[in-house]
Amino acid sequence: MATTKKSTKNHTVYCFSYYHAVLGDTSLGSGDTAISSQTAAVQALGDAWKNGFTAGGRTYKRTTPDGHLVTGAAVDPYIGHRDFPR
Repeated sequence: MATTKKSTKNHTVYCFSYYHAVLGDTSLGSGDTAISSQTAAVQALGDAWKNGFTAGGRTYKRTTPDGHLVTGAAVDPYIGHRDFPR
């Protein structure tokens, strides 16, 4: 999730959420892509945090620990970590 916060080098600061027990879509071959219904559900959750949701008469939005608002949400379609070669 992109935020309104900037780093000391004027780069956008991101918030990340990690979800465990994501199901792989084996119909695509490798099983490294998440099931489309789970991807859609996580995207909907990210959009709800970005746009805000109301509970008990109060509206809540996702922020960084120091209060910068989230400006966008995106879901990585892959289950595995992509920084290291496989």
